Formats: sequence, structure tokens, C-alpha cells
Amino acid sequence: MVLQQLAYKAESPGGGLVKIQLQYTTQNCSNCGHRPKERLPLSVRSYVCVNCTYEADRDVNAARNILSKAQRVWAGRAALCIGEGARKGDTPDSEWSDTAQDRILA
Repeated sequence: MVLQQLAYKAESPGGGLVKIQLQYTTQNCSNCGHRPKERLPLSVRSYVCVNCTYEADRDVNAARNILSKAQRVWAGRAALCIGEGARKGDTPDSEWSDTAQDRILA
């Protein structure tokens, strides 16, 4: 229900909704992409990358990872719309994405 309402509201010109798989967003470094071998317990609220020494609140790191994934999916959508033979206003199928889990809903 909430997802359907968000997709409806996002249908404005140029708008859209991107659904992102949240797997590893709190584990991966949003600065360099490194994923530690051991999982961080939920009680650890700050993120420090052992590879690049980036430091942030764990939720901020996850938010940056989610934003980055959404931007990659959205950029791929735009690239499909301007490819060979594309016409103004063309949009890809709503099930398209750069991974099987991430997809554009509107």
C-alpha cells in the first residue's frame, strides 16, 4: 500500500521511484566500497572503514550506499532512454535495473 502510494506520487514528469535491495548497505564503505569480512553487530553505531579509514555514523554510511545504488539505477534508465533508435519520451520497462534486486517502479 505505501509503496503503491509512493509510486503514484512519483509519476510527475521526470520523477520516479527506485526500489533498492538493502543487503550490505550498512556493511559496505560508502567511500571506497570495501566490505569487511566480519559483520558488524547492530550494537556498533559508528562505521570505520579498515581500508580507507572513512568514519561516519552507521546509518549515514548506509544512506550514502542506498543513494549511490539508486543513482546508478536511475542513470542506467536514462542511458536506455537515449540509446540508438530511442524517441523522445521513451522509457524502459518498469522491471529493468542494473541488478536483479534493484528496479524502477514508476
